[in-house]
Amino acid sequence: MKISKYSLVAGVFYALLFCDIKSSKAQVFSPDKNGEAIELVGQPKAFSSGEVFLPGFLNTFGDLIIIQDDADSMVYKVFNRHTLEFIVSFGKKGMGPNEISFGPTAVHQDIENTESFEFYDFGKKRLIKLSLENILANDIANFSQYVVFPPELINAQLAIFLDEDHVVGSGGIREGKLFFYNTNTESIKYTDFIPKTKKPLPTDRDRGYLYSNKMTVNREAKRIAVVNEYFKQLEIYNYEGALVKTYSFPDTEEPIFYLRESITSDETVLHYNGICSTKDFIYASYIGFDDIELEKLNYDIPTEIHVFTWEGSLHKIIKLDRPIKALTVTEDNKTLIAVDPLNEDMPLVMYNIKP
Repeated sequence: MKISKYSLVAGVFYALLFCDIKSSKAQVFSPDKNGEAIELVGQPKAFSSGEVFLPGFLNTFGDLIIIQDDADSMVYKVFNRHTLEFIVSFGKKGMGPNEISFGPTAVHQDIENTESFEFYDFGKKRLIKLSLENILANDIANFSQYVVFPPELINAQLAIFLDEDHVVGSGGIREGKLFFYNTNTESIKYTDFIPKTKKPLPTDRDRGYLYSNKMTVNREAKRIAVVNEYFKQLEIYNYEGALVKTYSFPDTEEPIFYLRESITSDETVLHYNGICSTKDFIYASYIGFDDIELEKLNYDIPTEIHVFTWEGSLHKIIKLDRPIKALTVTEDNKTLIAVDPLNEDMPLVMYNIKP
């Protein structure tokens, strides 16, 4: 049995810091519609600064999980994913070397194999890679790798390193759906806006925001999976920016554009709100309702998880018993951890799923 060194690290931290604390994890199970078990995990326990309020980003590695808290989005926190005991936090709001200026975002990534974690500091326009050793030592001043984006990419909202010299990102870029940035030559390549809209958008900038994507990367296969809130379609790109495969559902409707106050109207159906992956599968969380319908039902609409292969075929659909916001799946494809946005007391839910 392979034991991750970060599982061992978690054990050491837990033994030193929380040896007199017993786990209060709820053991409540109920079947979902597919007969797969759900476990209500509860609220991760932090230190004296208070508990996580509502996680907005999750990423597992070994026995640990990184959580970005919506209540304090400038801080990332690391927990033992089994006991939910706090391990360490890193980052705080500010412009200093150990601080995050504004709006950090992270792409779901293979942390354990790369032994690093990356996030994009929107305020500083800087993509940062940190070693796990530095994270667990609460030292983020020493970057493993970083790049400051040029003016052409100033509106980027999401990015991740593909290798030492190349970055992929998206969001708010009027020239293309994705951008591929060579940090050595400073050249930028843009992909087409796929699927293309039939009606023109109010401005070119609106196109960039309409195509703000959810991304995940398979570094072993050198593939990038992309889904979008306004299109019911999966796209897979290679590292050169070529579209390798798309999966489109036959009932997909074009977004309804609203030309005055926002890009879309309240009647625009919302599709994907999250994505994560393992080396085997892509997991995308699907909504399928517009804002009017969601408000009528108090946003209490169960989420579907669309599971795709990295070859671009639909593997299966998991129908959950509640809405979820953020998600991560363990590398063995057996455990899905997600955020229930309607349950502040027990925001984390854990599903035993079948590969």
